[in-house]
Amino acid sequence: MTTALHRAARTSIALVAAIVLLAACASGGDSGTADATGDATESGATTDAPATESAEGADPGIAGSWVLADDPAITLEVTETGQVSGSGGCNTYMTTVTRDEATGDLTFGPAASTRMACEQAVMDAEHAYLTRLETVTRGTVDGASLVLGTSDGDELVFTSAG
Repeated sequence: MTTALHRAARTSIALVAAIVLLAACASGGDSGTADATGDATESGATTDAPATESAEGADPGIAGSWVLADDPAITLEVTETGQVSGSGGCNTYMTTVTRDEATGDLTFGPAASTRMACEQAVMDAEHAYLTRLETVTRGTVDGASLVLGTSDGDELVFTSAG
């Protein structure tokens, strides 16, 4: 009887966790703030300049596949519609990025990620990266490099993944 009760409890917990994860994935992005973008060029494009168009899902100006220079296990994939995904070094994450038309500021939404367990050092690095990503306010693409600047002056430097 106790084993059956434990099995039912574990099944219920797993079901609730799956529902929460699906709900987080389905929310998909920013609800309520307008976003905008300017076009990026191959070299010297920056998202610091005010945008020229405004639309939900507009190009944030940093689209591409990127690898963190300090830790190649951490990747960043940005689409022209502002969808973001990648590897935090252990888990796969997804979020969105928008660009404010008036200021040119970038805003990354909260990241949802898988919940795999890895070595503590890898998980700590992943947590630090995702926390820093949420504080990004600017981005500059220069050839094969992407530099994301945070609100406290820190920088995340990426190189093109291809």
